[in-house]
Amino acid sequence: METKLLFSFPETVLKSLSAWLLHSLWAGVVLAVLASVVMLATRRAPARKRYNLLLACITCFALMMCVILGVGLYTFTGHGTISGIVPVLNQPVAPAIIPAHQQPPVFTARLLQLVDEYSLAIVSAWMIVVLARSLRLAGALYNIHLLRSRNNEPVTAAWQQRLEQLAVSIGLNRHVSLLQSHAVSVPMVIGHFKPFILLPFSLVTSLPASQVEAILLHELAHIARRDYLVNLLVNLLETIFFFNPAVIWVSSLLRKERENCCDDMTVRHVSDPRDYIEALLWCQQRQQDPAPAFATALLDQPRHLLGRVKRIINKNNNRTLNNMEKSIVSISLVTAGLLVMAFTVKTDVPERSGHASTNAVPKCPENGSVFLNDYWNRQYLVRDTVPPPPP
Repeated sequence: METKLLFSFPETVLKSLSAWLLHSLWAGVVLAVLASVVMLATRRAPARKRYNLLLACITCFALMMCVILGVGLYTFTGHGTISGIVPVLNQPVAPAIIPAHQQPPVFTARLLQLVDEYSLAIVSAWMIVVLARSLRLAGALYNIHLLRSRNNEPVTAAWQQRLEQLAVSIGLNRHVSLLQSHAVSVPMVIGHFKPFILLPFSLVTSLPASQVEAILLHELAHIARRDYLVNLLVNLLETIFFFNPAVIWVSSLLRKERENCCDDMTVRHVSDPRDYIEALLWCQQRQQDPAPAFATALLDQPRHLLGRVKRIINKNNNRTLNNMEKSIVSISLVTAGLLVMAFTVKTDVPERSGHASTNAVPKCPENGSVFLNDYWNRQYLVRDTVPPPPP
């Protein structure tokens, strides 16, 4: 009978979750390696291609973790069976003898044993942090709801009409509302099904029309690319795998490349890229508070503005891995190699003098000179060189 533990979860579910969290670490190593290959191989590629590849990497990671969780729950709850093994009732069964080279390594066994023993503490700490981060994200969604309904007003009809013209020019056939508010200090896009662009109240009157249009093109690019929805899903992944450095790193790369993609679309449709650069600098000087978690703001990371400006001037000169990132990836590869060696190492026991090897293949009882592999699917003791006939 299973013991009910944390949050009325059975013990098998807790053990499955703790093992799943452990598996997410090696899956994170795979994710980091794939992202590193993408960053190194696409230095001269368009930002859109680099973004799509990084998004494919983190999507594969999420699908992999879903499969691992499903298999783990299916196995730990006792519903899974091992193919080819049928229990035989009311018959004596000889104790199985596992050869020494098939026993799990000490490191692997100890690690799995620790995860199994402390599954309650591991899952408890994980769920507490996930709950706290979920509450924070829920607060961000509530703030976005307030931004939609309070302290804002629509722009003039001329600017709303100009926004619709710009949307058509980039191939966006959706209605987008344009609002201005005293509650924000940087332009941002909010919403996916009914998106709207929120501008600081003084932006339209402080900047030339060409710079305002450049900002609107950037925000329309976010809507056309469905960045609000992707940003929401990435934030959920960061909430669940907050302890995984690979997920946090790839998420930050996605945000940078997302802004690069929108910068490229904006530069292609403006007459002078300097108007767009000057608009970015004006917004950075007046940005006071960071944008909400789910909003796609013009300056999501203000400290990256210099890199974005350099990239616009140098025409798609994408960044590669810096020295710290290369060091982290190298350490991850070494760690992954050590773990693979630890999980696959074999320890052979020396043979005793005067005795046959424990790995000896049993002989056929009808003909002692013939060796049968896996005879009757059982392992025999050293002294059972010739096993008795089957009953």
